[in-house]
Amino acid sequence: MYARMVWGHLRPGRWEDYESYYYEKVFPLNDKVGGLMSRSILRGIDGEDEAVSLSIWDTMDDLQRYEVSNLRKQFADDIQTNYTSSWSYITGEYWVKTFQIVDITRIQ
Repeated sequence: MYARMVWGHLRPGRWEDYESYYYEKVFPLNDKVGGLMSRSILRGIDGEDEAVSLSIWDTMDDLQRYEVSNLRKQFADDIQTNYTSSWSYITGEYWVKTFQIVDITRIQ
């Protein structure tokens, strides 16, 4: 399994817009994205304008297919107005990272 994290600073006061976008546009399509096992958004405690989108993927192939998909590109284009910098993989105050999940311990 693999985790994809997108971290960034939102424009001041834009958390509600960011959260609404996910609930209205992103989460309803989760079951249509092959290999997507889970998706969450996280709000920073130290800074309310910090946001993380965390997705868990079954395989690296699934994640890579999503990365180049029109759906992911549309999400990125739509949500860019919430970030402090323009959405670009070259510049801006955010990052995207992928991690291999080595072990999951479930607590009962």
